Amino acid sequence: MKRFISLLLCAVIVAGAFCGCAAKKDNTNKEKAFELKYSYDSTYSSFDKSVYNAYEALCESVIKGEESARFNTGMIEDVNQLFYTSFPLNALVEKIDVKGDESGVSITYKNSKEEHIKKVEEFKNKVNEIMTKCYAGKSSKKLYTVNLYNYISTSVTKSDNLAITPYETIMTGKASSFSASNMFEYLLAQADIKAYHILAEDALKTGWGLSKAEYDGKEYYFDVYTEFELTEGKQLQYFGMTTEDVNQEGLKNLKYTNKKDAPVIANKEFEVCRSCDKWEIKDNKLVVTSLSGVTVNFDL
Repeated sequence: MKRFISLLLCAVIVAGAFCGCAAKKDNTNKEKAFELKYSYDSTYSSFDKSVYNAYEALCESVIKGEESARFNTGMIEDVNQLFYTSFPLNALVEKIDVKGDESGVSITYKNSKEEHIKKVEEFKNKVNEIMTKCYAGKSSKKLYTVNLYNYISTSVTKSDNLAITPYETIMTGKASSFSASNMFEYLLAQADIKAYHILAEDALKTGWGLSKAEYDGKEYYFDVYTEFELTEGKQLQYFGMTTEDVNQEGLKNLKYTNKKDAPVIANKEFEVCRSCDKWEIKDNKLVVTSLSGVTVNFDL
């Protein structure tokens, strides 16, 4: 359809009328700070707790710029899977090596410790800034999801670097379909919303990244980058999609980052969005109007 980007992904897998992101904030929200969570792609929610503990130990060491992390290296494959699919700050790491005595790993960084800590703090501040805007002084996860989707689809620009990382996209706004969707998933997971990175292909087998996420207890597909490309983020045409919607977009062969097939999603609650003409958040509702003039209200 409109797929121009081909990406060798799996190495880095992983707006006050703008409706809420630019909405007024109350005094409580101004003082709230979102601490980074060691969240992960929900594809890996079946891992043993010990793997998550090891993953958190590795993330904690990277946050602090430490040269090593102690954990059972027998789990290194699963820990690396989480680290490289779910933790954007992996972009600051040059390499991770298992120690000779297998007591843990040594970590080599791309920058000096001083510069590394500075970049970590800048990342924390950026994540806090985005989450604060998108919560808009309220705690609704549904409102946050809509606002975050809109924030990303109106904020990103196309990157000339097809291998751009989620870290770079969060910090600079430049993106590929993979890094934009991964940014969406990471910031959903930071708000304790289940999110999954999805890999797809068009008719020419060109790679594309989109997201699956839980919204009000149900799962849907989301394509923030196509929203940016085709509507400049002004609509919600690629929000809350079914598998059929994704296929009609020209994408097939949907898979998780662990190569397993993504599920068929058939809930058409957001069908009006496929022909979205305009939308707004009003009286704690998402109000979507189609090109034919049909208006549907969704509680937030």
